[in-house]
Amino acid sequence: MSDPLSSPSYRPIGEEPSGASALLRHVLPLALVAVVAVGFLAPELLRRVLPGVDPIAARMTAIVGLFLFVAITGIREGRRRLASRRSAFASFAASVGGRVTERRPGPGPSAWEAAGHVEYDVQGRPAVLSAVNSKEASFAFRLACDVALGRDFQFQILPGGRAMRFVLSKSFLLPVLSVAVKTSGSGRASVRRWTVGADGSAAGSMTDPAQLIDRMRYLTDDPVTTGDTSFDNAYLVKASDRDAGRAFASDPGFRAAIAALAGRAPTFQVGLESETAGGTARLVIAATAEASPELFLAMDGALRATVAGLARAGIVDGARGVA
Repeated sequence: MSDPLSSPSYRPIGEEPSGASALLRHVLPLALVAVVAVGFLAPELLRRVLPGVDPIAARMTAIVGLFLFVAITGIREGRRRLASRRSAFASFAASVGGRVTERRPGPGPSAWEAAGHVEYDVQGRPAVLSAVNSKEASFAFRLACDVALGRDFQFQILPGGRAMRFVLSKSFLLPVLSVAVKTSGSGRASVRRWTVGADGSAAGSMTDPAQLIDRMRYLTDDPVTTGDTSFDNAYLVKASDRDAGRAFASDPGFRAAIAALAGRAPTFQVGLESETAGGTARLVIAATAEASPELFLAMDGALRATVAGLARAGIVDGARGVA
């Protein structure tokens, strides 16, 4: 059986653009920009090139044409991306035995989510893959499922670039959290936190902001290191329990899955989030890349390997430890 991660991406069959149309798409905007520039800077030259044409009228026509070109190109690109995403969702759903659902866009756990979702079962646990549709969102796609913890534990694993290490450092994040605590009025106010249920529907609950901020304080600690220099340089690991985080991040199966995900999406995040100590936590795999079945399979592989690694590290409740 062929490896699904090595198989080529499916691309919707469409009409092949001719060489003339491709050339026109590149030349037309340059010509319009040239007409606008010459119309402003050297109108006499425009009269020589286009005799009998009013430079002001030509300039305004070129500006309108340029706006129309940008708008039409944007609409076509948006439709292409939507078709590509739907095709990738359908292919991924078929691979994992899930189903694609379409509903109105609405609030998700971290941002406004698009209408398309893939709902499927991961060894007894409902998982939801969704496209995040928000300019403020850090990631384009999000895969989540709930796990039962044997003990309190939270973690985040991201690419270990300098910018991310600075953002998750004591010098930057600790003052931000301190300001957030003061702004929240020491917990006198509540904020609405959005979550996604097993059927993919969004629901809101009122949560104490001071409690959420306190749960995030582990992110200001020094990164967890495993002793493997190449891994520690490539990835940034934060954990509420450093020893458990080190044992988990050293799991070979988890490392292999993270490497596969990083190969598909250089911008990604693997995190375990919970609002209260113990109980149920949400495992989140987020990534930004061009929609493809290979990307979603890599996210699914990271999800499964993460839960398996948590179980081997004794973090996930043994009774519900397989996802």
